[in-house]
Amino acid sequence: MINILQKYTGIFLLISSFTLLPACEKIEGCTDPTAENYNPDAELEDASCITQRKKFTGLFASNDQCNIAPAAQGYFVEVRNSNVNLDDIIIFNLGDFFLNPVIATVNKTAFTIERQDPDANGHYIQGEGSIAGNTITLQYRVRYGSSPERVCITSMVK
Repeated sequence: MINILQKYTGIFLLISSFTLLPACEKIEGCTDPTAENYNPDAELEDASCITQRKKFTGLFASNDQCNIAPAAQGYFVEVRNSNVNLDDIIIFNLGDFFLNPVIATVNKTAFTIERQDPDANGHYIQGEGSIAGNTITLQYRVRYGSSPERVCITSMVK
């Protein structure tokens, strides 16, 4: 009988020693390999990931320089993430004239605006841009109906 008690006591002590060991702490960080701040050692996502389009979002003060007057000055542009495509951003009030938002596709620090008609009045826009710090620089071509094409460079600062 004592042998059985000693045997089970030994097993109990062995199991207890494992449960009393300090738990291994998992490393928290960004676990998204496409994010700029991806941490390959992170085991727990901490919502710190900076996705390629996150840096583009926000409210920006904007000024345009165009080859044909008038150029829009001192207006605001809002940039949001698209819910449709994870690589897209949505630009509201671009050029201070479009009724509907303009969709752009982000690739790291650059983006492209494929030709689109954001107000269904025969106006179109297309262009490309990039971000450095809190400043977006965008060059775009726009046409209003039958007017000549306008080429604009926009500086947008967050």
